[in-house]
Amino acid sequence: MGEGYSVSCDRCGFGQHFMVGVGMGYYSLEAVIDLIHPKRRSKVLKLLNECSVHETDYEHRIYCCEVCGNLRSAFWAKIVHDDDEIYETQFLCGKCRTPMEQISNPLQLKTKPCPSCGEEKFHVAEDMLWD
Repeated sequence: MGEGYSVSCDRCGFGQHFMVGVGMGYYSLEAVIDLIHPKRRSKVLKLLNECSVHETDYEHRIYCCEVCGNLRSAFWAKIVHDDDEIYETQFLCGKCRTPMEQISNPLQLKTKPCPSCGEEKFHVAEDMLWD
């Protein structure tokens, strides 16, 4: 079951909602292939159809830019194939094009600077469970 989190800045009022995890309909990567960005989707489909896939992992995750503080949620996927080669989706910041870092625990957002005002005044609340 997935979780939803709301993040808001106590200083400037910035707010954003994030979904993390997977739901019941996520029984295979092929079942949720449309969640992968179209530029990456063709690569993923080629790996799934033409390679010897040993393992897949995938979920919605939260990412933070360590340079400008931009936040985003994204659908991450990892495929281990052939001779233990690994394909893993990576994400660049939409503002400064820096590689983004995964936030492994949404409560870590409390220590991140607000992308709007730069202050570390985030309030983080789990506000939903989704399936």
